[in-house]
Amino acid sequence: MRCRDRTECMDLSRELRSEAGTPDEAWLPEIGRRGWYPVTHDKRIPRKALELQALLQAEVGAFVFTHRRRLTRWEWVELVLRRWAEIASWGDRLERPFVVGIPKRGALRRLR
Repeated sequence: MRCRDRTECMDLSRELRSEAGTPDEAWLPEIGRRGWYPVTHDKRIPRKALELQALLQAEVGAFVFTHRRRLTRWEWVELVLRRWAEIASWGDRLERPFVVGIPKRGALRRLR
């Protein structure tokens, strides 16, 4: 993460995705330029041709939750915080573009 603090990243993320439903190809290139890593619930990204193509073209490293049950917002925050050291380590050592799965338990795994 290349923001001065978490608040700055959250504010910039909202700015880039000004409204729900903004197409990935509209905000992913800026995420890639900033060196950020999107974290998402959409575990089907590696199988969705258009979304995967948008990630690859933007040279983004993305992390996706891979467990079956959709998390609440607070469960999502807790999981990201608990796994942050692993997420950051993978982000630092992998060459972009990539997609890495984050299970609720167990090891992170490269999906693409």
